[in-house]
Amino acid sequence: HIFFETFNAPGLYIANQALMTLYGIGCLSGLVIDVGYGKTEITPIIDCSVQYHAALTIPIAGQDFDEYFLSLLLSDPQFLMEYGETPDIEFARTLKESDNICEILSDGDSIEDRPDRIEAEYNGRKFTIGPERFQVVEPIFNPLLINKVGVLSLSEAIYQAISYCEPDKRNTLWENIAFTGGSSLLKERLEKELTVYLYASDNAGEYQIKEARFLKLPEYFSTLKDRPELAGYLGAVITAKLSFPDPKGFINKVDYNEHGPSVVHTK
Repeated sequence: HIFFETFNAPGLYIANQALMTLYGIGCLSGLVIDVGYGKTEITPIIDCSVQYHAALTIPIAGQDFDEYFLSLLLSDPQFLMEYGETPDIEFARTLKESDNICEILSDGDSIEDRPDRIEAEYNGRKFTIGPERFQVVEPIFNPLLINKVGVLSLSEAIYQAISYCEPDKRNTLWENIAFTGGSSLLKERLEKELTVYLYASDNAGEYQIKEARFLKLPEYFSTLKDRPELAGYLGAVITAKLSFPDPKGFINKVDYNEHGPSVVHTK
């Protein structure tokens, strides 16, 4: 109603965001993990069909990372003394998204192997950040850190969502994980967390998990291949090019005038 009555759109095609993400990456089956600002959505898709019965949502996302990081900074006396004033949520978000400040330790690394503190700058003020920089995304792997009782961790939710699908489709989902939204920090940590669900023994059963593989944007998106958060947009562009040349592939103004808003259920 809004698109046709307010924006006077000549045509409309409504698509599932997770499906568009998979199309953008160039796959027809996979597990889409979308880390937004207020929630994280895990959506299995098999042969272009969204498995709504298996889709899960976690009430932990970017906003929680910002707030948790801020709480860690506020508990660091040295940082507070150096910065000279009380930081706000925008401060924490900016630092989180800055290069070379927050990171995830690689396998074999430990906090002891890294400098105790690193220098940073915000609005002309210089200060140092301690081990808080390694802990930004921890709440989604341990919800109790932010008092989210009874909430699945991201790795648990992924395992559960896949387990709701047919056994013969599960390996396909494990081997085609599309990560969008959030930060690269989260993806790196998730790769570690999922190893606990892998069974690589020689006598593993037919449906045992063999590998967890993360998909990337195709190389032909040369300027965007390192921007996984744009996968949904790219998939929508591809879908639009295929759908709009055919009048039967989308809702046009004539359809809307004849059937009203309910036409959305027919196309």
